This record gives sequence, structure tokens and C-alpha cells, in this order.
Amino acid sequence: MKIRSGFVSNSSSSSFILVFPYKPKSVEDIQQIVFPTSDGVQDPYPEIRTPCNISAADAANAIWTDIQKASKEQLVDEFAILIHYIFFDCPAWLARILEIPPSQESLDHEDHIRMVNRILGRRNGQEEYDPDHLILFSSPLAKKLFLLFRAQQENRWIAEEGTKARQRRMDLFTKTSKLNRQFARKCTEAFVKKHKDKHLYIVSFCDDTPFGCVMEHGNTFENIPHVRISHH
Repeated sequence: MKIRSGFVSNSSSSSFILVFPYKPKSVEDIQQIVFPTSDGVQDPYPEIRTPCNISAADAANAIWTDIQKASKEQLVDEFAILIHYIFFDCPAWLARILEIPPSQESLDHEDHIRMVNRILGRRNGQEEYDPDHLILFSSPLAKKLFLLFRAQQENRWIAEEGTKARQRRMDLFTKTSKLNRQFARKCTEAFVKKHKDKHLYIVSFCDDTPFGCVMEHGNTFENIPHVRISHH
């Protein structure tokens, strides 16, 4: 298992926060945890190229090579990216949770809903959110962050120029970024608490090769709790 000092982002990559039941000590442990009943990872795009299906052994070896123990600050960094992605377009479903009238431009986005469901502890087919996490996403802090992102969106279309206008936009960006990280820290604390008896790891894959593409976009971690953060 590789020890890294940080994550180097790529324009076409994703990082995955993984929840393991125990600390893996070998590639065999990784295979047992991630692929207990699976033959490996299926190519998600077989209709547009020769399928590049990956065996469980090869996928486990790739995970073992890149995986690192997740520190709290790394989790905050990743959740900050995820929260920014969720809030940035001010989606209507989030406005409803926060009891804010959605703007005409706000649209539901399937990827946003799927990712926030994972944070809230909701799996596919389940109707109920984890109560503690739903409280987090309907909190005054979340509402304030949502309104700041909406203000950013509205300011993007203002053609006003000049030093004062630019400073106003910069101040809004700085304030939003600071609150975004504050909320990401709350999400991290909730996530760590939810999995307090588990082991948290981070791994990343980029789609610059067929192998990396399948690991990033395939069903690699469908058997374990995880959160995917896109760095596209």
C-alpha cells in the first residue's frame, strides 16, 4: 500500500472515499473486501469500443497500489469539492429541502441527487434519508451557503465592470469558499461519525487510459459504501 502526502488532481479523474470493515494488509484483503462476489469491473462503454473488462485480481492490485489512509483534512478537502459541485447550480431539489423557492434556472441533476444520497446515507431504492444527515443538509448553514451560491450565479450575468464590481464579486467568492469549507467540515464529521467503527481510505483513478477509464467510471466499488468525487 502506497503512502502519499496528498492527492494530485487531474482534469479527468475521480477520487473515491472508501469505507472498509477492517484494515487491509495485502492485495488479497482488498480483493476480498471490494470484490467478495464479483468477477471484477465491467467496461461501462462496451458499445463504443472493444470492452476492457478488468478482473477482480487486476482491479484489486490497482487499488492496493494507489490507496491511502484518509486523514480528516483530506476528507474535508474532498467533501469541499463535492459540496461545491452539489450547490453550484442551486438545484431545485436542494431548494425544496431548504424551503427556498427555486429560481427558474435551477434544475434537478441526477448526479447531484445520487451523490448527496450517499452522503445522507440513502441507497438506491430507499425512500428515507439518514435523519442526522438530513438535518445537516437542511441546517441554517446549508441555507446560507445555498443563498451565497445563488448570489454568485446571479452576479455572473451582471455586465457591470470596474474595480468596485470586481471586488464585490471577489468578496462574494471568498465568503462562499470559506463557508463551503466550513460546511464540508460538518459533512466530514457526520461521515466519520456514521462510520466510526470502520476504516476510511481514499483512492483515485483517471480516464486517460482504457484501464483507468473502467476503474473510474465502472462499477468498481458497488459492493462497499463509498463516495465518488469527480475532478472533471
